[in-house]
Amino acid sequence: MVVNMPGKVLLAPSGAGKTAYVLERLNQVLDEKHFARIWVLLATKRQEDAFRERLIASGRHVAFNVEFFNFYELYERLLNKQGKPQRQINELTRLRLIRAIIHELNLPIHTPIAQTQGLARIVGELIYELKQNRIEPHEFAQRTQSAREREIAKIYEQYQRMLQEYNLVDREGQAWLAVNALQAAPLARDVDLLIVDGFDQFNAVQIELLIQLANQVQQTLITLPTVPQREKTIGRRFSRTRNALATFDVEYLPANHHNQVDIRTLIDAIFKRGLAPKPNTGGVQFIEAPDPSMEVGAVLRRVKQLLLENIPPDDILITLRNWERYYTYFVHFGRKYQLPLALHYGMPLRENPVIVALLNMITLHQTGFLRRDVLDVISSPYFSIPGLDTTLLEWISRQMLLIGGREAWLHAIKQIAFRTTNYDDDDNIPKSSSLDVDPEHLDRLHQHLAVFFDAITPPETGTIRDMVLWLERLIGQDPDNDPDIDNSDYVEQSQIEYTLNTITQVKVSEHQVPQDLAALHELKRLLRDLIAADELVMTFGAEDKMITREQFIDDLLAAINVTNIEAHPSHAGRVLVTTTANARGLPHKHIFILGLSEGLFPATTSEDPLFLDSEREYLQLTARADQNADDSVFYELICQAYETLTLSRPTHQDGKPWMPSNLWRASLAVFDSPQVNRLKLGQPIPLMETATHDELAILAASGDEDALAWLQHNGYWYWLEHGIDVELQRLSRMPYNHYSGRLQSDSLKNWVKQTLGASYRWSASQLNDLGICGFRFFAKRLLKLETLEEPETGIDAAQLGTLNHNILQKTYQKIRELELQINPENQEQALQILRDVAYAELEQAPQQLGFHETALWKHERQVLLRKLEQLVKHDFSSDSLIHKHFGGDERIPHKLEEYFLFDLPLDDETITVHGYIDRIDQLGDAAIVIDYKTGGTKINVSELEIGRNFQMMVYLLAAREEVKPPITDVRGGMFWHISNQQVSGVMMLDEKGLSQIEQGKAHLNRYIAAARQGDFAVHATKLEEGKCVRYCEFYNLCRKNNTNPNKS
Repeated sequence: MVVNMPGKVLLAPSGAGKTAYVLERLNQVLDEKHFARIWVLLATKRQEDAFRERLIASGRHVAFNVEFFNFYELYERLLNKQGKPQRQINELTRLRLIRAIIHELNLPIHTPIAQTQGLARIVGELIYELKQNRIEPHEFAQRTQSAREREIAKIYEQYQRMLQEYNLVDREGQAWLAVNALQAAPLARDVDLLIVDGFDQFNAVQIELLIQLANQVQQTLITLPTVPQREKTIGRRFSRTRNALATFDVEYLPANHHNQVDIRTLIDAIFKRGLAPKPNTGGVQFIEAPDPSMEVGAVLRRVKQLLLENIPPDDILITLRNWERYYTYFVHFGRKYQLPLALHYGMPLRENPVIVALLNMITLHQTGFLRRDVLDVISSPYFSIPGLDTTLLEWISRQMLLIGGREAWLHAIKQIAFRTTNYDDDDNIPKSSSLDVDPEHLDRLHQHLAVFFDAITPPETGTIRDMVLWLERLIGQDPDNDPDIDNSDYVEQSQIEYTLNTITQVKVSEHQVPQDLAALHELKRLLRDLIAADELVMTFGAEDKMITREQFIDDLLAAINVTNIEAHPSHAGRVLVTTTANARGLPHKHIFILGLSEGLFPATTSEDPLFLDSEREYLQLTARADQNADDSVFYELICQAYETLTLSRPTHQDGKPWMPSNLWRASLAVFDSPQVNRLKLGQPIPLMETATHDELAILAASGDEDALAWLQHNGYWYWLEHGIDVELQRLSRMPYNHYSGRLQSDSLKNWVKQTLGASYRWSASQLNDLGICGFRFFAKRLLKLETLEEPETGIDAAQLGTLNHNILQKTYQKIRELELQINPENQEQALQILRDVAYAELEQAPQQLGFHETALWKHERQVLLRKLEQLVKHDFSSDSLIHKHFGGDERIPHKLEEYFLFDLPLDDETITVHGYIDRIDQLGDAAIVIDYKTGGTKINVSELEIGRNFQMMVYLLAAREEVKPPITDVRGGMFWHISNQQVSGVMMLDEKGLSQIEQGKAHLNRYIAAARQGDFAVHATKLEEGKCVRYCEFYNLCRKNNTNPNKS
């Protein structure tokens, strides 16, 4: 028979058996009365799970009428028993209501910022705090002293009035109604036992509720932690809670401590002064790491060691104060170390890939449809986009040097067919297109892209419902009609228009289907909440308000940012990772507490954005500093560790020392020789702590003999040894091999030999690449590798070169047509021709060359024209460098952009060479070859002699092949640098020049023979700044800096 007992507070230190005591009492009640009604009130869902597990472990596998609650669930239960269930508004609706109230009250201070997310959230938090302290709107108004405070009181008053008028409640308002319900009727008279466990403090309304319940329930047991003889220091918060329950009887429970001796020492001595340090036998361990990432890695390596020692995952708890800072590191290292982690809050919705893809898509208009952003969206596996050829769009964007912009994308598709030809390096050979562009296909692509842009751009204005319907249509219907995913009954099938079929794409994917479906479920729930919030606000008499797309996206982002996927996963068979607040009341054999550095744990007390502490005092609200209870939370946590306790902290933040917190210092001070594992940046992980192959590899590379000995008995050692051997071969004087440029595969060598056979057409720049470095030629010409750089605004170097060549070619073409001799008398006429040609070319250059004008283009045009004018002026002057080097006879333009194709005999064979010569002048009966260079870097003839640059040699031999009367011979050639009006590489076809050509041909004979044998050794003929040329896009591939220069 159950004995009617008054309410009782049970006091005992944290982790000393309070839950075990009430479990025993619960079983006694059930033994005495099999169908006794028992209510168990717990602080967190984790505590409820642990309580249920311990109840089952006690031998009671079946227990009827045992109900579990948190306070909010208890409020609902009591109101349901009263027969007056309430309509509770969700958080989105509540914030929307607060914004509407601030706007409609037309408050001088707060209305101008009414639509900001932050203000509604801050005011909402204050209202909850007032309700938790049982402060009515009129009471708060009476305490205010300033206009700002009176405005907040008006918001609170109007907010409460509207809830009451429309029979709505918020989360904290339910508590008031529950207390009133208990005062009005004996709702809990049939409850035999009420257990309140896992709390260390209560707010004013909760205290009032417990008092009312204790007056009705047959027996009430409330457990509270205490710290004997330390009630004014570390136990002060617990003492305040006990004093608030002064009407209850108090019983001190015998302390049943299960802590290991070092942990017990820490519990007894922490925060006490004047005590002698005690020895530490290893029960309490300390870890210092350079940053939070390395800290998490070190902690999880310890966890993996415990698991390998057959410690059940359920016996391990990891807790931290700052979830946002540490979450991503636990995800990363949990996967890396293959650990079964139960992350308390799950993945933030904003970090799920499908949600990221959707947000990137609907915000493309905000970023101006930037090239990379658009390509990322249309290539996403989460979208099925009709009619868009991703490969073609990327190619067009590169050809047209597209930066972004809706109209620019569409214009680029239209203009790609009219694009001026790009030329290959210095040969003036048109680059062959890697794609065949069909005009009809381009028209279809243009149409589909325009439709896509229109479809994914939110309506400029509309109601919340309009915006949600637009997004739902894009996401698409669930083909399986899964109610957990597609609850959008407000989207009629007849309304489905343009859709990306995201749900279908997720379901056919091979990866992350459960997580992505869960994310879409959460997103659709948020969309329903947005509509519900809007409809509820409409019931308050507001008009169907139109909002902008920016407001809709802001509201959606605000909701997404506070939502998690799969929150509160099961702890069974997994290591629980949770916050310090949720870890209270969860004893474990092995506990890890992270982040014991300043500002992390304890956390920095944030300022109240509405009130100063002095204002909070006369408003009768708790000061912010007094709300921080991290020291007592830390004390509770260390009391819950039974066998080992590991404390850790980061030591550096943004490159600066990160000071330890008072909790870390106080813990260290307890022991005379604390075992601190201090990790250093770049330091290899000790052998017995390594958890992955790459960590073992790094350790082995550091020369650790123990690691090497261990690895020698592991299969991974072979690959590590092989990699080391390859690097050592590069660094040695051993001959080149297949890791340093010489092909080994017979089939590959045969392919190279056939490709570079007698029918292969060489160009001057290809021969240059072969002369500079065989590997450069192999990567660039045979593998056709190229850097994929993002287009930039303005004209680039290649386009500038093309523009210079076009203007000069058309200028001298006109001069030739007018039969003007190149002399001082024709200088002004030549300059006028140049200006006329340049004006036309410069006007159409952005469109023809495919670059975007910048604010500098007008100035760049002037600079470009001035340099070309200087070149023409110098060319038509009496002291022309051409006359200086080649004589002063009358000169006329003879050939412009002259294509050549000839056979070049070498020692062992003949090769075919082709290309274009910029300009050939007739000087008497001789020809002069001129090649324009936009840059100012000189090209010395010695480059030919060492086998590095064959361009002028090729041009001179090609010109000689084309000689026809009245020209009888080629006198020589030169490079003319437009940027500085200098010439270089002057070469005469005299005895010396012919000797240099023979040297060049000998080099070519050797290079081509080696290439056809698959020999592309990483060997530069000359180094420029440590590379084969000053700029080489293959520098990171050839590993020249890791290759011995004396190889053969």
